[in-house]
Amino acid sequence: MNNIIISNKKPIVIGRQGENQVTTIRFSIDALFPHIQNATYGLLHQRHGDAAPYPVTTMAIGGYVNWVINSGDLGSAGNGTAQLTAYKDGAVAKSIIFTTITLTSMGTTDAPDPVQIYIDRVVRAGQEAVNAAADAEESAGEAAASAEAAAGSAEAAAGSAEDAAGSAEDAAGSAEAAQRILDDISGTVEAELAAAKQGGEFDGPRGYSIYGGYGVAFTLTTNAQVYTAQTGSVINARVGDYVLGTQGGNDQFWLMKVISISGGRLYGSYGNLVRVTGLSGYSPTVTVDDITDGHRVTITDASGVHTFDVMDGEDGEDSFSIYGGADVQLISTTSAGTFIARVSDLGDGVKVGDFVVGRYDGGTYKTIYLYKVSGIGNGYAEGLRSEAIKLSSPTRIYGGSDVPLVFEVANIIKANVSDIGATPAVGDYVIGSYSSSVYMYTVVDVQNGVATGHGAIKLCGPTIPAGGTTGQVLRKKSNSDYDVEWATI
Repeated sequence: MNNIIISNKKPIVIGRQGENQVTTIRFSIDALFPHIQNATYGLLHQRHGDAAPYPVTTMAIGGYVNWVINSGDLGSAGNGTAQLTAYKDGAVAKSIIFTTITLTSMGTTDAPDPVQIYIDRVVRAGQEAVNAAADAEESAGEAAASAEAAAGSAEAAAGSAEDAAGSAEDAAGSAEAAQRILDDISGTVEAELAAAKQGGEFDGPRGYSIYGGYGVAFTLTTNAQVYTAQTGSVINARVGDYVLGTQGGNDQFWLMKVISISGGRLYGSYGNLVRVTGLSGYSPTVTVDDITDGHRVTITDASGVHTFDVMDGEDGEDSFSIYGGADVQLISTTSAGTFIARVSDLGDGVKVGDFVVGRYDGGTYKTIYLYKVSGIGNGYAEGLRSEAIKLSSPTRIYGGSDVPLVFEVANIIKANVSDIGATPAVGDYVIGSYSSSVYMYTVVDVQNGVATGHGAIKLCGPTIPAGGTTGQVLRKKSNSDYDVEWATI
């Protein structure tokens, strides 16, 4: 016989279908119940696919709870469950649940009922006790007969016969007691098993059913419950089942779990209603078909069939890159009306369709342009000047430290065009002096001979006035700040 010692909670392979008393599972008491002393043990087993467990006959010997596997235990291939329980003073001290594995066997026959096997073993144990008592009674009878035959031989033999008669009487009493024990065991076991089955102790979790549908309406009560009449399709519903219906007179469906039944009504909790979506809806379908120069999309939904065409687009242009910068010199070819730039200044990779950024110096004007390359030849990348985009306007700087500036409120600066020596344009810069400091500002308006600007930037100052001779010194010309002049001491 195969002995499998179990000292942890790992799954147990208990055998293959059809085997009978080939394997003994030996549960180590010290390993599994190390802190429980002087306990009794019980084992339940539930085979794969069974709705309820059944009791298993075990023997606690030498520190092990022994379970001899019979063909009934191996009746269903697959994973099952075994629960080993230690009882202390009539109460559960600890339970351990194991996964049992029954291997599949070819050509197996129907396995016997393991519950009936358990009852048969209990009855057989009682019968063995009765048989042992009967054997004792028979032996006592034989001893009595021998004593009676030898009664006249000696006084000692008479005493032996008397003792043997007493033994026979005791054996008869033992046989009668054993029979009562057998009757009690058989009756008690059968009664307890019947009561356990009746009470559902061997039942697994009960499944549930879903009832209802169209025509079932839920009504809300004042204490946040809902109910529906126990009629029609829901008449067979029980506590724990689910009912499908509408609530509030709309077309939305809700699922209610039955928590009680009374007065011809099924009750549930309003807070636990589950809305079921899409019950009366329509699952749309989408198909895409090829057509000339495009595709046709067809959508079928609850409102009907809808189609629309998606036409192929035109081929896009090739990607482009931008080369150059403000440090690249552009050359204008007046006769051809083009800008050209040296390919060596632009770097490798420039091609027709790319763009070039460069600086064009037109006299005193320096302007940044962007143009598209229309051709490459003789080491130059050229493009039409008429299509070039001006990125910055040309600017000029006028004046100097000898141009007097006038500061007004709100940081407005002015200078006379006559002092500047030329008429600046809006956007040009003017340099001039104020209070012995030099400033530069941007021209925003030119009117009546005055160039007006704002946002002056101090370039330097205060400054020492020009002129003077050897030995002269600076002296205050007035009480104003920085107003000084050269003077001879």
